[in-house]
This record gives sequence, C-alpha cells and structure tokens, in this order.
Amino acid sequence: MIEPVSVTLDRKEYIRFNNYCYKNNYFCENKFWNTQLIVMVAVFVIAFVIAFNLLNITLSQIIVAFIIALFLFLLIAARILQTFSRAIPDEGSYLLCEKEYHFDESGLHETSQYGVSLIKWESFKHIKTDGDLLYLFLDRVYAIIIPARCFASTEDSQYFVEMLKEKSINRVE
Repeated sequence: MIEPVSVTLDRKEYIRFNNYCYKNNYFCENKFWNTQLIVMVAVFVIAFVIAFNLLNITLSQIIVAFIIALFLFLLIAARILQTFSRAIPDEGSYLLCEKEYHFDESGLHETSQYGVSLIKWESFKHIKTDGDLLYLFLDRVYAIIIPARCFASTEDSQYFVEMLKEKSINRVE
C-alpha cells in the first residue's frame, strides 16, 4: 500500500499545469476558435489587398502602419501576460497550501488546513504526466497536481498510477 503523500505546490508548478492545459487545448471544449482566427486573417488580407489597390497606398506607408500595429500588439500582449501572471493563487491559499493525500479502496482522501474531502475513484477522468508532475483530472481543467518529489520512490509513483488505472477502469486514459 502507498504511504500518505504530502503535497505543497509552488507557483511554478501551478503555472506549468496551466501551460499544459493551454497547450493541449483543455481550456476550450472545441477548436472553433481556430476557424474564427482563420476567418479574421482572411478578412484582414482581403481588406489589405483592397486598400492597397483602391487607395494607392505606398509600400513605405504600409511599413510604417505595420510597425505601429506591431508596437500596439506588443503592448496589448504584454498587458495580457501581466494579467495572466496575477491570476495565480496566493501562497497558502487552498490550491497552494499543504495537503496530504491518503489512498484506499473508497478513493483519494484529501486533508488540508481547510478541511477533509473524499474523491471517489470513479471521479477521475484521466491521468497525465508532464515531466515530474502527475495530473489527476477530475474535469476538463481541474486536476489534482502531485509532483513526483512527493512520492517516497519512483516505484511508489508507478504503483499509484497503476492503482488509479485499476480502480478507475474505463475512466482513465
């Protein structure tokens, strides 16, 4: 049996989880936004060609307009990244506080300073790894994050993954 696992996430691990979800398109249920982006680019190209032909815009004017647009884009992108960096939970908050996980036949028991909860094995949708982080997905974007450093050994980590797959048969990819 696996010994209880004590987990305290840091901000970098939480950011890695968000990046993993973003890169794997977990944040959007479908890829419709890709179609929208293609349509917007097509409209921009058509408008550019029409403006270039009808308004007799010179190449130097286009270059100046492009540089201004690029500068504005970089300012807006920097602001968005700054906003995202503030969207990380505070140290000691529920997501980043110390938690202890116990595993038994009924499920995963989570104990923290905020309380105790039981997550049944049937609740797990899939399990993924990203380097040394183990993600136990309960939803499309909600996962229990367990760093490999929290297990006593690599064998314990592998045993836990196998146990989770066995307990959540047909529910874990």
